[in-house]
Amino acid sequence: MDPDPLQEFLVSLADRVTGLKGDERHAAEDLEFYSRYVVGWNNSEFVGNSQFIKKVYETLQYSDDEDILILGPRGSAKSTCVSVTYTTWVIGNNPLIRILLAVSSVESQGLAFGRQITHILENNDRYISIFGDLVPPLNARDKWSET
Repeated sequence: MDPDPLQEFLVSLADRVTGLKGDERHAAEDLEFYSRYVVGWNNSEFVGNSQFIKKVYETLQYSDDEDILILGPRGSAKSTCVSVTYTTWVIGNNPLIRILLAVSSVESQGLAFGRQITHILENNDRYISIFGDLVPPLNARDKWSET
């Protein structure tokens, strides 16, 4: 029987993640820590997570609910923590997942989130050291678009 490429990929992914140590393992396993260690790293605009955002991360990571409504004041980082941080963390932990971001505010905000996600996946050294190079080759990005 021929080996199943998907099965081989999943086994190698599991081996890689279980082989992580220290902060890298902590970031792969804990969304709030990931937000500080990976997304906040080398980001001059990152000032830390408020108690509100810590609760959002806890809810996203541990809730069994399929529908979650997050309400918070304008500028509280709720959209960024869901659209960028949570999305990149989920992709790292499950590279086979498909994600569609639907941002209800304005198109420019959605495009900015898409650029932030792409930047993390392509350029964040900590992200790549934890999850590997997950960016498909240019010729395979037919479904990866900013719109």
